[in-house]
Amino acid sequence: MEETSSTICEDYDGTKILEAAFVAMKTGSITPIIKQELRFIIQSRRLAEGKSELDVSFVPPVTTELTPEERIKKENRREQNRKASRKFRRKQTVLIHNVKKRMQTLSSENTRLTRELTTLAQEKHSLQEKLRSHLDVCGCVITTAVLV
Repeated sequence: MEETSSTICEDYDGTKILEAAFVAMKTGSITPIIKQELRFIIQSRRLAEGKSELDVSFVPPVTTELTPEERIKKENRREQNRKASRKFRRKQTVLIHNVKKRMQTLSSENTRLTRELTTLAQEKHSLQEKLRSHLDVCGCVITTAVLV
């Protein structure tokens, strides 16, 4: 098994790594070297496990020219998508505006109710004090639940 691994090592150390190094120097990116190194590691592990060697190659997809009808159809789809996007953005803007407006209304209502609560609490306290002073003078008996 070590012989097979060293054969791959020689292949990778030889031409493929050198090619990757040349491409890396030409492009200014170390990506080709890293890819070759990873391929080497994967192949070595596969051979060490007794598996066969993988042949990984990239074939770029074949691009074909669009027919005039296909171009028109593609452009119509794009225009339809643009319109739908504009409509969606407008709808989102209106929704956000309505939510902000509702939030301001609720915030104002909350402030008003808080002030009213404070006023009512002060009024309650004032009335309780008046009732206590009346009870001191009058001598009437009232349960303490009223004074709480």
